[in-house]
Amino acid sequence: MLTLLIDIDNTVVRQTPGLREERGHGLLALIRDQAERRGAPPAAVTRAFDEVFDTVWWTWGDFLDRLGLDRDAFWAHADRVELNRSRPVDLRIRDRLIGLRRLGCRLIITSNNPADGIAHKLRLAGIDGRDQADLFDHLFGTDTIHAVKAEPVYWRRVIQRIGGDPNLMAVIGDDADEDGRVPRHAGIDRWIRIDHAAGSTWSDAERNLRQVMQLLGAGAAG
Repeated sequence: MLTLLIDIDNTVVRQTPGLREERGHGLLALIRDQAERRGAPPAAVTRAFDEVFDTVWWTWGDFLDRLGLDRDAFWAHADRVELNRSRPVDLRIRDRLIGLRRLGCRLIITSNNPADGIAHKLRLAGIDGRDQADLFDHLFGTDTIHAVKAEPVYWRRVIQRIGGDPNLMAVIGDDADEDGRVPRHAGIDRWIRIDHAAGSTWSDAERNLRQVMQLLGAGAAG
């Protein structure tokens, strides 16, 4: 079985300008807005942010809990707001992923987002909670792996967690370093690029993956 390690940002979903961002994260601006609307002083919100950042491997839920915000209500709000500035990289991304699953591929998200941020961004791409459970074996974020994709240890831990053969894995992503060069240091040699600006699309990825699976099948038969 071929295991696909799929990036999220600019591979499954991309963001468009619009919402004011804080420290590079639009969700932080939304959390601050919701907390201040509930009466939290700005200084107290900033202090809460700094305390969570100090934990290093934080989740978005850590910010919400620290500020007393309801998780379900916040995510419903965040999904509505960010749908206005986010879009799937490919309008058929859900169907394409279902097709790869039916081909026998194992799908895993590998991202520098925390796991709850991955789930949020998948929803923005039209992949809801039920689809996520059906499609993906794991959502590996920084909080679950305790490393970032620019570090070879991230990929070594992913391999260890899924217990697979790196020769039967391929990374799908847009970043030549984090999705290509660094995974190779952990033994994952296949990188399938998704970069629509450079002309590398999900249609190309599907064709490449079919060829890889045919080669693997031929190798097994031999």
